[in-house]
Amino acid sequence: AFLDVDLTAIVEELFEVDARTGQARTVIDESSKTFVNTYTDPFLRELDRSKEILFKSERDGWAHLYLIDATNGKVKNAVTHGEWVVRHVDRVDEEKRQIWFQGSGRNAGEDPYHIHHYRVNFDGTGLVELTEGDGDHTIAYSPDRTYLIDTYSRADLPPVHALRRTTDGSLVCAL
Repeated sequence: AFLDVDLTAIVEELFEVDARTGQARTVIDESSKTFVNTYTDPFLRELDRSKEILFKSERDGWAHLYLIDATNGKVKNAVTHGEWVVRHVDRVDEEKRQIWFQGSGRNAGEDPYHIHHYRVNFDGTGLVELTEGDGDHTIAYSPDRTYLIDTYSRADLPPVHALRRTTDGSLVCAL
């Protein structure tokens, strides 16, 4: 597959080309009347075993993840949705069909640019906020990814550190 990206474009396309025949088909075709934001952390992951594609798109006006059927290019489901944005995908777990990602703008009363960390199932269910607290979050996982150290701060708040469970984001203890 080949992703054609033009940083000034109003179209973003994913083509699949058969190397033997040269036959090409369009799998994903994104367009906008203004522009398609492909330079702020684009994301596309082909899932060969399930013949699916995880794709970050602004098709609803917000940067969200979609699960695409790679055989026909149709959206199977929105993985994330709402008036907030997915900033970066940290990990895709194909076995558990989960995505670990960073997002912002989801927490009411906070600066919409503060980064929080989340996990969600490919089908859009089971969204778990892994970080808590009004600030911009960075995390470090334990080697087995069972726990994380959440560090957050703001211009008016020194760093706060906490140990959290990755199963549900619950607090184990303040550090």
